[in-house]
Amino acid sequence: ISVVHATDPYYGGGVGLCLKIFCGKPLVISVWGNYDDLYSENGLLAMPRLFRWRFLEKICERIIFFSANLVVGGNWDIVRFVLNNGARKHETVMLPTSIHMHKCHFTDPCRRVGWEKVFSKFDIPLNQSYLLCIGRVILEKHADDALKAMKVAIDQDPSIIGIFAGEGSMRKELEDLAASWGLKDKIKFIGNVDQETISKLIPKCIVLSPLTGMALIEAGLGGASIVAYDRDWQSDFIVNDVNGFIVKYRDYKEMGKKALQLVQNHELRSKFSLEILETALAYSDLDKIFKNQQDAYEKMFAKFDTRAQR
Repeated sequence: ISVVHATDPYYGGGVGLCLKIFCGKPLVISVWGNYDDLYSENGLLAMPRLFRWRFLEKICERIIFFSANLVVGGNWDIVRFVLNNGARKHETVMLPTSIHMHKCHFTDPCRRVGWEKVFSKFDIPLNQSYLLCIGRVILEKHADDALKAMKVAIDQDPSIIGIFAGEGSMRKELEDLAASWGLKDKIKFIGNVDQETISKLIPKCIVLSPLTGMALIEAGLGGASIVAYDRDWQSDFIVNDVNGFIVKYRDYKEMGKKALQLVQNHELRSKFSLEILETALAYSDLDKIFKNQQDAYEKMFAKFDTRAQR
């Protein structure tokens, strides 16, 4: 064993800290979510079966983050979270989640062939305007807001088709709601699909992102115009009116209006598409990410060896 690596500051982090002490090896904690934000917005604990109260999770966070030899945040919002909860600045690094992205998303959007078969497979009519929401169809991701935003746009332009790519506890509820609005044929729920399918859908769609993680980078690499809430890390990735639209958190009406604006304004949509592709490519430069990762680990090992010698 050269290093102990945990992917959360609670159960995994606790086990990791024990192994660090037992084995005398450095501890790395990777964090992929802002748990303070999750709790403040939804009252949800990170691991409710492990801790019944948030204050216990907070104590655990501070112990684990402070004890770690390296803390890795998946975006700058997460880095701010870990620094606010005990991580040391000089032992914290941001490595984008795109390091784990499927290679199909790095294909030039113009070279992604076979999208017609994908649309046909899910009974999605061709030559329409499409609003796509990628992610789990759950309350925490505000999938209901995406559906309401789609309705706002479709009410003004019936040629628009809404698409949900993902599965979750709210799917049946949202399907029934769309049907009650008379939009059963206008909103397509395609469930969980593979990454190749997602990569072929994205370039043909405007992406609605109430709250999205790595899929937001995938949307950028696909050159999709994006309308996103000002929530979590999304405004770090999207600059309003430059490479997409950022709207006020939970303002689904404005999200729908901005999506409609992109449907109607092809020049603006093309501008956003080029700008977000450039942003995503810079954010997903794997050579740079791997170099930063290697540098962070080498720096960590050097510090750890120095401390051990003392």
